[in-house]
Amino acid sequence: VIGERQDILPLRKLAKAIQTSASDANLGRELARRLADPVVVHDLNRVSLDVGEKEIPGTQVRKKALSLLCFLLTRTGFSATKDEVIDALWPDTDPGYALNSLNQTAYFLRRVLEPDFVEDQSPGYLRYQSDVVWLDQTLVSSDSSAARHLIAKAVIDPRPDLVDQVSLIYTGRFALDFAYEDWAADFRDSLHASYLSVIEDAV
Repeated sequence: VIGERQDILPLRKLAKAIQTSASDANLGRELARRLADPVVVHDLNRVSLDVGEKEIPGTQVRKKALSLLCFLLTRTGFSATKDEVIDALWPDTDPGYALNSLNQTAYFLRRVLEPDFVEDQSPGYLRYQSDVVWLDQTLVSSDSSAARHLIAKAVIDPRPDLVDQVSLIYTGRFALDFAYEDWAADFRDSLHASYLSVIEDAV
C-alpha cells in the first residue's frame, strides 16, 4: 500500500529470508505492479508504444519483438500458447530453433518494456510460464483493444457520441508494419469491417 521503487528490492530479499507464508513470499511484487509505468501500444496504422511518459517508435524495436507484442494483442486475453506463437511467427522453422528464437524474442521484448528488467523484481508486463505467453492486461493496453470495445458498445447503442469516439480512436488499419503477415490479416480485416459497419449504420 505504501512504498517506492527502491523499497521493492529489500522487500523481495525479506520475502526470501522469512518464507513463512504465501503472502510473505509475494512481498514487494504487488508494490512493483502498483508502481509500474503503464504501457499503451498504438497499433492502429504504424506501431509505436508509450512506456510511462517515454514514447518508443516501432522502428526502434527489434522486428520480431514488435511482432510478438502485436501478435499477443490480437489474441483473446492478450494470451497465446507457446506453440501458437511459434506457428504464427516462425512457421517454417525447425522446432528447436523456433523455441530458442521465442525465448530470445521474449527477452528482447521485456527489455523494451523494462530496460532495467530484473526477473524477481519485475511487475510482469510479459509473462511466459507453463507453455503460455501473455501480456498483463492491467499493465498493457492497446488502441485496437480500445477500438474493439467501443465498436462493440456502438453496435448495441449507436449514440452519436459513441460513434464519434470510434471514429476518433480508429486512426487506421491494424499494425501496418505487418501488413503482409498472415497472423495479422484476419484480425486487421475483422476490425476494419466492424469499424466500417458502425460508421455506415451511423450515416
